[in-house]
Amino acid sequence: GQLLGNQHDLFDASADEACLAVRLYNDPAEPRCFEAFTVHMHLAWLYLLHACFIRDGVDFRYWDPTKNRRLVR
Repeated sequence: GQLLGNQHDLFDASADEACLAVRLYNDPAEPRCFEAFTVHMHLAWLYLLHACFIRDGVDFRYWDPTKNRRLVR
């Protein structure tokens, strides 16, 4: 689990992103509040999903089956 990160840090980051999304959405001075909400809420769910994978011991990275290393494109 340590290789992929700390699940508690990701849970915290997820909550921070969700709070930021709501704060931006509710800000009447923010000209693109819906776009900001969408981006930050997406990040919140992504961090939460990664934290759950780390908690459950799931390696969510993509590995190239023909090589013994992670595929980077």
